[in-house]
Amino acid sequence: QAFVIKRAVFQPCLELYTLDEWNGMMEKLNKLNRFKKKNNDFIRRFTAGVKVLELDATDRLLIPRDLARIAHIDKDVVLSAAVNILEIWDKAYYEKAIDEAAVDFAASIEKFNIERKEIDKKITYEALQQIESANEKEKFSTVVYSENWHKGVIGIVASRLIETYYRPTLVFTKSGDKLAASARSVKGFDIYEALEQCSEYLEQFGGHKYAAGLTLNPDQYIPFKEKFEAVVKKTIDKELLIPEITIDSTLDLSDITPKFFRILKQMGPFGPKNMKPVFTTNSVRDNGYGKRVGADKSHLKLNIISGADQKTYNAIGFGLGDKISSTQNDFDIAYNLDENEWNGNTSIQLLLKDIK
Repeated sequence: QAFVIKRAVFQPCLELYTLDEWNGMMEKLNKLNRFKKKNNDFIRRFTAGVKVLELDATDRLLIPRDLARIAHIDKDVVLSAAVNILEIWDKAYYEKAIDEAAVDFAASIEKFNIERKEIDKKITYEALQQIESANEKEKFSTVVYSENWHKGVIGIVASRLIETYYRPTLVFTKSGDKLAASARSVKGFDIYEALEQCSEYLEQFGGHKYAAGLTLNPDQYIPFKEKFEAVVKKTIDKELLIPEITIDSTLDLSDITPKFFRILKQMGPFGPKNMKPVFTTNSVRDNGYGKRVGADKSHLKLNIISGADQKTYNAIGFGLGDKISSTQNDFDIAYNLDENEWNGNTSIQLLLKDIK
């Protein structure tokens, strides 16, 4: 029995969980002292082994099924059985199995996330090209479709499209003999209510104010797209189409020290319901060496100075290349803090979200 359960726990029998769900399972396990005492080493090693950088809201963790089940079951009899099994494990086997499992799980997670991000990137590019070729840049909504898009990432793609065209967005793909879509909204606009006004074209839909899923017959796609655009155009407050950045705190650049950054990292892991803090610093300037970078010169690289402090702070703004003209005089910045590794050296950099 112990052998079977060892195999069940440590074989790569994996299921997908969001970062938020993983944190929830860990919180439950940490409250169960009898289980934690015997399994804490596994949790520590596994967590340390998950070296997927820059986890975001769309990343998924591959978690052993049995660990997930135990985290969701509070019955003493099940926990007692788990603890007893852990007690009779041979220590050498236990250590070796943990090390191997942690490495395997971390490798599987990283492989999955790399593949998912490549698919996400490809579909986002194709969707943006579709918007441009159809002359839909100035519309009040985004509705795009391809039968070849992977259903598992269309929600992610919808969120990515909103970063470029800040408006209610639906991404459709083929699902059996129907078309299925993920819908994402902008702050303040009820996309579920908008879908209700288009319900005559839909087979089914569900969700809430800011996100929804829906299906329709292929011949209803164009009529639905036209009706949805009309509904959004009529009902949305035009100010809602201007993106907002929520600032967590004002920060003096002189406060950005290695110690400050270490403390900041202890607030992680960052992801759903625990996003990276956004800081703002006013009246900064570039040292004169700022430039547009990237193959298409769409990104902005600056060396920022603040006040009388002559120390420069490296900053990168992805997609902000067009704003280089705003850096000729003093300007304000909104940013996250990040680590930059180059030639074996690690430094703190500002990841710019916007400048004005």
